[in-house]
Amino acid sequence: MDRTEQWTAALAGCYLATLGLVYVLDDPRAWLLWAVGMVVVSGAVLIAFNRTTPAEDGSAADREAE
Repeated sequence: MDRTEQWTAALAGCYLATLGLVYVLDDPRAWLLWAVGMVVVSGAVLIAFNRTTPAEDGSAADREAE
């Protein structure tokens, strides 16, 4: 498994574990906090893995060479 697959598996495990905890608590505030937290965490992971730097982007290096 590569790095992104490991992070995806960890994110899914965290998601399920916290979902179980919130299900047992059954408090509307806990559900709301859990939902907001999962959106923030998932969004942060997506941003982290989809961000590219000019050094990683081959097209940017090609434009500089021209």
